Amino acid sequence: MQIILLLFVSVALCEVFAPLTNIASPAQGVKSTNDACSWKVSRSQTGDDIKNSVSQVIAAICESEEGFDITLLDSPYREDFSIIRTIPFVIRGTTTEDMQTTWMPEEAGHQCTINLLSGHMTLQNIDFPFVLFDDVIAPTNELINVYGGSSSRHLSLTLNHCNFNGLGLKTESYNIQMISIGASSTIIIDDCTFSDIFSRNVVISASSFDSISIKNSRFTDIKSDGSLSGAILIQAGNDDNYDIEITGNTFTNIVGNRIGTVGVLLYSDEDEGFLKFNRNTIKQCSGNFTGGFYVQYGSFSTIELNSNTFIGNDFTGEVEGKAADGYILKNGQSGITDAVSYFKGLFAGSTSDKINSIYYEFRGGSSGYFTPDLPLPCQPTQTAAECACIDGDTRDVCKTADVPISIIDCTKTPDNDACIGECKDNTKKTEAECACIVGDKREICKGKSAVGSLRVTLSLIVAAVVLPAIALY
Repeated sequence: MQIILLLFVSVALCEVFAPLTNIASPAQGVKSTNDACSWKVSRSQTGDDIKNSVSQVIAAICESEEGFDITLLDSPYREDFSIIRTIPFVIRGTTTEDMQTTWMPEEAGHQCTINLLSGHMTLQNIDFPFVLFDDVIAPTNELINVYGGSSSRHLSLTLNHCNFNGLGLKTESYNIQMISIGASSTIIIDDCTFSDIFSRNVVISASSFDSISIKNSRFTDIKSDGSLSGAILIQAGNDDNYDIEITGNTFTNIVGNRIGTVGVLLYSDEDEGFLKFNRNTIKQCSGNFTGGFYVQYGSFSTIELNSNTFIGNDFTGEVEGKAADGYILKNGQSGITDAVSYFKGLFAGSTSDKINSIYYEFRGGSSGYFTPDLPLPCQPTQTAAECACIDGDTRDVCKTADVPISIIDCTKTPDNDACIGECKDNTKKTEAECACIVGDKREICKGKSAVGSLRVTLSLIVAAVVLPAIALY
């Protein structure tokens, strides 16, 4: 079986909103200490250490090797910002209790909120939303665009504790993206959130990089009806020697066109870097071919797909060669005699609530299915309310048509599908569409005890099936 992947990627080069034509004179803007050149930015406050915009700060002269350290005082802060200067700079939001600075587009018509063409940028504690100006979405393309061109070695991006928000799942589908990455050196995304977006594009795309790391972040309530993948799409990096790490993230309620959450498409047979997809949770996600993640690769010095948790994922297409949690295509089978043992070894410590939920294929060779480890088994004496039924559960209570379950407490399980997505406002939903939760105001849920009912259908796929070719495009 062979998969043909045809993907056309266009990098939107945002307009240069603030060309560096007005460089401050040394008397006006020089800071030359061993520390970073520190500035504050505010539209409403003034002072010797305050400038009116980030663009004004970057235009100033700084002789420190540490570059600029910028603090945003306003929230919301409004600016459409472009940087073409090779210098390190940190932009920090201001935090107050559980709030932090919101950086919004200044006006309609600009393609990006931030356009990074050169330099080493770090963003901390900032929220980035899409907004509407008289029914026109802003920015029109990406919240952050990264493209270094021939200067890719002089460009890097670090995001820490930043939140990216769309307009919700009930809007029309826009051709927008939260982050687009092309021709860069190092990309680090840590402890960020991406949520509430309905788009014809993927949330994060990346290609032509030295290393990319996406860790400890949360992707929630995302729908893509045009891109291959819903949350993340990664293509080959620079020079067959690049590193990819996607670790410790949570993906919840994501619908992708072909792939639910993450697609990694690599075409070389001699990649010298590493691919790590470890300790992620993928829950209630779907796509035509898989609700989980797709990996196409040849070889890596290190490849790990360890300790991932798959819960309630599914495929939506009618094509053959599909699986709830994962789809892996390896370019060759040289030296691998036991395919199932090989792939299960990559998935060491991973668990799923579905049987045969990972599909594998060697290009031009064998294919089949395997099952990651099931969750720790329930004790025979436990009720379904104490330990939920899963496929293949042998307890008598799980063989009956109606199985008692606990009413969902969203304060304890905020990622449950009854607490997110279209169930956030369940007032007009049926119990079948959105299960009853603690404090539910619907008539059907009033007076219920701590136990409801769940209809369980058990199915078991026991044989690997050789399937014909499909094409993803």
